[in-house]
Amino acid sequence: MTRLTKFLPLLMLLAAIWCVSACDHDEPRNRHTGNGNTIVTNDTTGRVNPSDTTRDTTGNVTPKDTIGTDTTNYPPPPAAFTITLNADRDYAYMGQSLQVHAITSETATVKWRSTNSMVATVNNEGLVMMANVRDDCETHIIATANNMSDSLLLHNRVWHVAMKENNAWITEGTRKVHPGDTILMTIVNSSSQLINDEGFNAGTCQWTVTCREADVDSLFSAIEAPSQANGWQAKYVVAPGSPLNVTFSIQVRYNEAATALSCMILP
Repeated sequence: MTRLTKFLPLLMLLAAIWCVSACDHDEPRNRHTGNGNTIVTNDTTGRVNPSDTTRDTTGNVTPKDTIGTDTTNYPPPPAAFTITLNADRDYAYMGQSLQVHAITSETATVKWRSTNSMVATVNNEGLVMMANVRDDCETHIIATANNMSDSLLLHNRVWHVAMKENNAWITEGTRKVHPGDTILMTIVNSSSQLINDEGFNAGTCQWTVTCREADVDSLFSAIEAPSQANGWQAKYVVAPGSPLNVTFSIQVRYNEAATALSCMILP
């Protein structure tokens, strides 16, 4: 007993040291953030409790950060840029023009091009000019702005000068006429049908007669120019005393497009 009493002060000192060390540690469910001032409480699963709070260095308590649950109303992202093409119709006749419009969602510089310049060309304002072609054909008109594009398929339709024979409109070959004949001429489409739509302005066509073998004035006794009143039909009366065995050509032109039909005066 005397020996135990001798070591009692040492045992009491060790017990005190152990008690201080144990009290200095948190319970397993708590952890320090590292600065000694901010404490975040975990549940038994190790997840952060949403109701926990943090304390900044000034001592003010602020709500714990809730990433992914912020309901602040930010402005919506800007709308994507758009460009749309339209025109009054999807065709025009050779030599004539058609205006194509580009509608953009905001002001922008528009660049234009045609996928086939042999069919049609387009200027910087979207004005399409149909080329002189031999058959009905088509091309895409493309407009680009701010790296966005839109296209419009346009058709180039041909037209021909034609002579009326036996209630049909003839567009090919050299036609035979005689002194005193009345020749009816007009403009038809690729199917030899009269053109009666907004895609063709017959009133702006130029009619001419050429002859290498004789003076043109000696060939006809009367000429009636085409007009809307007569259905855009031209009338030529071959003079009774016109020279024989000569060939003349009746040509119709609109801008750079032209078509013609030849006639030979026979006895």
